[in-house]
Amino acid sequence: MLVQVSIVMFLLETSFSADITYHIKEGQGPNTIVGDVADDIHVLENVILHKYNHITFSQLQKSGNLNLFNVTKTGKLYTAVILDAESLCKYNTECHSMVDVAVRNKKSFISIIEIKIIISDVNDNSPEFMQDSIKLQFSETDGKGTSKSIPNAFDRDVGFENSKISYQLLRSKDDPFILAVSQKVDGSAELEITSTQMLDREIKATYNLQIIAQDAGTPPRQNTLNVQITVEDENDNQPVFEQNVYNVSIMSSHDQSMPIITLTANDRDVGENGRISYYFASKTSESTKSNFNLNKRTGEISLNQDASLKRKQVYNLYVKAEDGGTPPKSSTAAVIINVINQKNSAPTIDVNFFSEPIEGEITIPEDITVGSFIAYIKVTDENKGEDGNVSCTIDNHLFQLHSLGNMKYKMVIQNPVDRERESKLNLTLICQDKGTPPLKTIKRFSVLVTDFNDVHPQFSKDLFKFLIYENENPNFPVGFIIVTDPDLGPGGQLTYSILNKSKEALPFEISNLGFISATESLDREKCSEYKFKVFVKDNGIPSLNNTADVIVEVVDKNDNPPYFTFPNVNPFSLDVHYHSQNKQDIIVLEASDRDIHMNAFLSYEIIGGNERNLFKINPYSGVLSFTRPIYQSDAGFYSLQFMAKDSGSPILSTVTNLSLTLTTSNKTTTVLTPVHSMSAKKIHINLMIVLLVAAVIFSITLVVSLTICIVRKNNSRNIHHNDGFYNDKYVDYVSREIHPPYDMPVTMETKYGKKTISQATLHKRQHHSGYIDKWKSPSVGLQLHDVSDELYQVTEISHGKDNKKGHLATATDHFSEMSTMSSFTDSGHGGSEADTGYYEELPCFRNDHNTRTSNHADSRNFFLSNPHQPTNYNNTVDLKSFKIGNSNSSSISSNPRQTTQIQKQPSTKSTGGNTFLSKPLPPIPNNYS
Repeated sequence: MLVQVSIVMFLLETSFSADITYHIKEGQGPNTIVGDVADDIHVLENVILHKYNHITFSQLQKSGNLNLFNVTKTGKLYTAVILDAESLCKYNTECHSMVDVAVRNKKSFISIIEIKIIISDVNDNSPEFMQDSIKLQFSETDGKGTSKSIPNAFDRDVGFENSKISYQLLRSKDDPFILAVSQKVDGSAELEITSTQMLDREIKATYNLQIIAQDAGTPPRQNTLNVQITVEDENDNQPVFEQNVYNVSIMSSHDQSMPIITLTANDRDVGENGRISYYFASKTSESTKSNFNLNKRTGEISLNQDASLKRKQVYNLYVKAEDGGTPPKSSTAAVIINVINQKNSAPTIDVNFFSEPIEGEITIPEDITVGSFIAYIKVTDENKGEDGNVSCTIDNHLFQLHSLGNMKYKMVIQNPVDRERESKLNLTLICQDKGTPPLKTIKRFSVLVTDFNDVHPQFSKDLFKFLIYENENPNFPVGFIIVTDPDLGPGGQLTYSILNKSKEALPFEISNLGFISATESLDREKCSEYKFKVFVKDNGIPSLNNTADVIVEVVDKNDNPPYFTFPNVNPFSLDVHYHSQNKQDIIVLEASDRDIHMNAFLSYEIIGGNERNLFKINPYSGVLSFTRPIYQSDAGFYSLQFMAKDSGSPILSTVTNLSLTLTTSNKTTTVLTPVHSMSAKKIHINLMIVLLVAAVIFSITLVVSLTICIVRKNNSRNIHHNDGFYNDKYVDYVSREIHPPYDMPVTMETKYGKKTISQATLHKRQHHSGYIDKWKSPSVGLQLHDVSDELYQVTEISHGKDNKKGHLATATDHFSEMSTMSSFTDSGHGGSEADTGYYEELPCFRNDHNTRTSNHADSRNFFLSNPHQPTNYNNTVDLKSFKIGNSNSSSISSNPRQTTQIQKQPSTKSTGGNTFLSKPLPPIPNNYS
């Protein structure tokens, strides 16, 4: 034992001679593991397993230690606080912390490990400027290469790359500045903004630059310093007069208090450099200065109080404009003042217009032709020579002056006149002599253009569409026709009328204001849309007109209740013979509605006579069917009441009555009660048999009880045998939708008056023997097979009080049940097929002498009739199955040699005698399925 401890201590002392160095990034939170001291110094590799717990680690405290780290007893080193290199270390030095860890074996001290933890700097600080923006000033005199210092940025990160800063200047393309960066001895940068050319404040006085400082960390971080540079003004621009020479004319009697002229000079400099003063230049003679005053600040020239202008007619003055810069800059302008002799006078103008004034206004018609004479102009001037030489001009492009000589003119039309564009023409007549200075006379006129009917009435659009509900009261407003005519007077007064190409009168009228109203209540079912033209004309001479198309759509209201198209007599009688294996469908009720859209979307329901809940009707297709299998006890007479209602607002409905006589076959399922059997199977016994047996048991004596038991036992065997046979056949015919592998015998009995013709075991294979295989229907494209097992059910129908009966043969095998909306079909608005059954209308059956035989695929109802017996007959076909769910239906064919004919069903309903006519209807929309 002592040898083992000595070996362990020797290993520890020899292996702990080297220090451990760890690296960790700053910003790590408390309890972040730095390293595993025990694992890194391999202290436990040569220690026996059960001695591991004897080796412990602890951190030695130092004076001034910040307690940045913690050491667990197992030797794991963790951070105690969040590490921040910027607060722990200096710039551009290795940031580390030393930790001493003591290793003990139980209570004995083994060794001290000196651990160096290097804290890696993270680029978590952006470069910073002392301020966000600075202002610099350059002078216009600063030459190219002039520099101004700006403060540099600093980065608080201690790492070299993270605190290394580069600079970039952001400026406009035309800004004449660059950024100069130089490194100082301490590693910081010195920044200067340097001009690349001479600056001109008058071109641009202010520049806005940006200095981008970016460190070299990953990812890099940056900051921005905004620099505003202002260019200080220098007196480098001289004043400039608006004109170099000013020519002014004044009367010899000019008022001395009124300025003759005001001179203006501009200097692009600012401040004192741009402040201008005015002086007489040295070139101005003293005699001229004595007659005129010059305002130093405003530049006004006026007459001196002692001025004498009789000696000369023209005075030349030279005025200097000088700024306040140092040294000052100046410029000079010449002012020529012409003194006009009082004897020269301006010309006079006399104008005589050709047209007579209307209410003091000069007028011309709009349709005046180019070159027409307008006015005669005479100019007079009493002066002689050039002072009396006068010329005249007019400033309107529509008019032109033609000289007649001796200062006489005529005014004519030069261009066409349009009153709608300009109703009042302003013209200025100027006549000026050639004196020195020249004198002129101005005369202004206004000429009114009278209207001519030259513009057609204009509709706001070519086609007007209006909506109006049906059944509104007469004079109900339909819409407003907007027509404009810029002509005045009668040419702008409009008259409206309606043009009707049809012979029937339109139920509309239009007022002279363009309002269309209905003259009577409209009925959408009679006419849903009216198309006509509106004719408008003005009252001008000649009268101008125009037309526009108008469409008035009549919006439907739910004003028509539904009506039954089948049955179309009320009450309606129907005899139904039910077979146990028949399909549940009985007949299809159909109704129509003259309205459209939702007002014609119909639904059906049974509202009376269905107390036993034996019948149901599809609310959308109108198919009447049984709710369950029929028992013999259900046979009897039923008076059903049906309602068809639309989906309008308010809802309208109609009611019809159906008298239904239900008969059942001998094989109709009876209601059996279960009894116990030795085989644990449930055996159904007719309830009447049970009651009869019970009555016999209570009525006979004990002597014959043995005989009764024997009879009951025999009855139970027969019932069990028959019921099993029946159930097997029921499953075969009802549950499985397959074709039987044999020819189905169909018993048909046809009665004509009192004569009965019986046809026993008429095989349906014979019905198709006269037709070609794979015959295709031209309308639906169904392929017929040579052998098909369609089954037919004959429904006996009675009409009215005469009890005339017809018989409806229904194909029951392989037909698709169709969802229909009778209202949409009968009202002329179709829908899309829903339950994907091919179907088409059957033509009306006619009782003519030529018997017609037709076959048709995928139809629901057929008629059986004898063309030679118009009224009283009875056809009965017993069916073994009744299915309307298979879309792969085969065609129904009729043998022309048989007396029973299958006629195509017409699209309209007839209630007379023996016919039952039905029109197929479109399916329900998807959202109602």
